[in-house]
Amino acid sequence: MASRGLRLIKALQSYTRSKPNQFDTSIILNKVNINSLSGGVSRSTFTVDRSMCNGGDTLHGGFIAACVDALSTFAHLGTTGKIAWTMGLNVDFISAARIGEEITVETSVLRQGNLPIVEASFKNTEGALVARGTTTLLNGSDKYQKMVKDVYHFDPEETV
Repeated sequence: MASRGLRLIKALQSYTRSKPNQFDTSIILNKVNINSLSGGVSRSTFTVDRSMCNGGDTLHGGFIAACVDALSTFAHLGTTGKIAWTMGLNVDFISAARIGEEITVETSVLRQGNLPIVEASFKNTEGALVARGTTTLLNGSDKYQKMVKDVYHFDPEETV
């Protein structure tokens, strides 16, 4: 039986292929590989390229913030099966990452419930912290939960 996290990763890959020009797919999911998602923790990787950088050829804070937002939402969805919206986002930029560097992002669901909190940390290959973000989410009401199936073609309750 495939885990909810693995099924979500596959659904997001399909979503990315079907809607390649949306913000979340063109900016994040086309560039970031979600490698695992299980037990409230996801691990993703990407290689910094020029399209992610500022004028100083270092990883742009806006790209990091967008990743914190999206990857936190997916970590929560993969853990709980519930769609949620970002209510608060905080990012600390610790050190620079340059073109060609591989970055690993680990997200951890710190608190579940109606207002879940998810933390994301960005590290380079030496393990140095590049950025850390925290997202406070709000679970969507029942009428919005069907959106997961409609948008991502993902059924969190499926037990295949």
